[in-house]
Amino acid sequence: ELRWGEHLVGATWSASAAGWRPSARVSRNVASATLGRRAAEGEWIDVEQTVEEAELAVERGAGRLVPSIGVQLQRRHHRNAWQSGQIVNPFFSPRTPGAFDIDSSLQTVAAFGALAARSERTRLDVGVRLTTAAGGRYAAPRIHVSRELSHRWSVSAAGERRIQFTTILDEPEPGSIIQPLYLLDRPRRADAVALGIQHRTVTEPGVGGGSFELTAFARRFPDRPLLQDDPLSLALAGQPLPERFPRFRRVRGYATGATLAVIQPLPAGWLVQGGYTFQRAVERFDGTTSASAWDAPHSLSLYVNAPLWGKWTLTTTSQLRSGAAATPVVLRVFAPGPPLGGDDLVSRYVYGARNSVRLPGYARVDAGARRQWTGVRGSEWSLSLQVINVFARENVMMYDWRSYYCWRAGECSSPGAARRGIPIVPTASLEIRW
Repeated sequence: ELRWGEHLVGATWSASAAGWRPSARVSRNVASATLGRRAAEGEWIDVEQTVEEAELAVERGAGRLVPSIGVQLQRRHHRNAWQSGQIVNPFFSPRTPGAFDIDSSLQTVAAFGALAARSERTRLDVGVRLTTAAGGRYAAPRIHVSRELSHRWSVSAAGERRIQFTTILDEPEPGSIIQPLYLLDRPRRADAVALGIQHRTVTEPGVGGGSFELTAFARRFPDRPLLQDDPLSLALAGQPLPERFPRFRRVRGYATGATLAVIQPLPAGWLVQGGYTFQRAVERFDGTTSASAWDAPHSLSLYVNAPLWGKWTLTTTSQLRSGAAATPVVLRVFAPGPPLGGDDLVSRYVYGARNSVRLPGYARVDAGARRQWTGVRGSEWSLSLQVINVFARENVMMYDWRSYYCWRAGECSSPGAARRGIPIVPTASLEIRW
C-alpha cells in the first residue's frame, strides 16, 4: 500500500516594545512516501524529507524607515531509499535509479537584514541574506522600488539573487507522489531583474475596481545542476552507480519574457482573473545552446469565481501552455552486453539534438463548488466539491522510449511511449474551524 503525506508543527512568538517588534519561530516539517516494507524482498519505497528551522528577528514599528534584522538556523535531513523495478516509473523521474539508499544532511546558518523606506508616492525595499553552509559563505541581495505616477498608474523595478541548496533529477511531473530532493554541497544561484507597470481601472457602481499589470523579466542561472550520470544508461550497460550518486555538472541558463496579469470584478459578485506569460528559457550544454526542459513559450491561466444559489459559490480554473521541450530518440541499435552478461545483446538509444522537439500542448480545466456556513459556538464550516481535469484530457507529460520499444517488440503491455498526466479526479472535502 502506497502512503504519502506531510506533517508540520511549529510555534511563533511576537511582542511589541518601545517601537520594536521582536519575534521568534520554530518549526518542523516532514514529508514522506512509503510503499511496502524496507526489510522485505521485492519492491519498496522509503523517502522522507525533514526540515527543522529556528528563527529570531526584530523589526522597528511603523514609520518612514522600517529596519529589520534576524538570524535563522536550518537543518535538513533527507532519506532517499527504494528498491524497485517498474514501480519507479509511475512515481518518480525515469532517470531515478531502480535501487538507491542514502541519507544526507545539511545545516545552514543565515543572517538577514532589510530596510523599507516610504514616502508619499515612493517605496524602497532593500535587503541581504548571508548564508554559511558546507564551509562556504553566500550572499543574496535584493532590491525593490515602486513609484505612483497617478491614482491609476504606477511603475516598479526589482532585482534579487536566490540561493538554493536542493535540486531534483528532472523537472517535476504533475501527479507525481513526491520528487526526491538531493542536497548540494555548493548551492545553485538565480539572478533576476524585473520591470513592471500597473494600472487600476475605474470603479463602477456596485462593482469593485480591477487592475492589470505588465511585467518584463530576465533571469540568469550561472550554475544550474544537471545530472552527470544517467542511471538508466548505466544499468543497461551493466555498470554500478557511482559511489557519490547523484553527481551534477553545472551549466549556464537564461530566461527572458513578460507576464500580463488582469483582475476584473463583474456585476452580481463575479470575479475574473487571468494571466498570460511569454517566456524563452535556454541553457548552454556541451558548447551548444538549446531550450531548457522548463521552456514553455506560451502559458495562459484563467480563474472565475461566481455566486450560485444560497451560500454556494462556483470556481473554475484553466491552464493552457506550450508543450515541454524534449530530446527525441532517432534510432535504436543492439550491441553486446557486459562481459559477464552472456551472449545476449542489449539495446542502445541514439538521441537527436538535445530538446529539439516539443510535446503536445498542455490543457486542463478544474471546476468546483463551495458552501460556507457558521455552526455551533462560532465554528466555521466549509464544504467543497471539485472535479480536476473536467474534460479528462490526456495530457502527454513525457515520452518513455524504453517502454515504447518494449511494446513494439511485444514484450510489454504498455500502450506506447507517452506518459500522461492525471485523469479526471473528483474530490470532496469538509473543513471546520473554531
